[in-house]
Amino acid sequence: MIIKHFYSTFKLIFLVFTLYFSFGCNQNKIIEEEKFVKIYTDIIIAKETISGITLSSDTVLQRVLVKHNVSIEDYKATIQYYNQDSERWEKFFAKAIANLEKKRKKSAK
Repeated sequence: MIIKHFYSTFKLIFLVFTLYFSFGCNQNKIIEEEKFVKIYTDIIIAKETISGITLSSDTVLQRVLVKHNVSIEDYKATIQYYNQDSERWEKFFAKAIANLEKKRKKSAK
């Protein structure tokens, strides 16, 4: 009887850990919108700044993500999240454009 109970408990614990490590650890985080706006505008500015330099788009992206302490996986997960809803993109781009204009005005001073 005790062995049967132990075996059932063991199976349950094993299942919980398996599910946790399968789904919990591999889940990418969606980047918070304000941070994503900053990342996006930094990418735009960086690409404009290096137009004559031979840096690839991937290199620019990697450098911006490192600056913001964001993984490429989280960045891609965020893109997928936004791709699920066109209105979400519209709101995002409105904020990104506003942020870009704000940064350009600051740098023009």
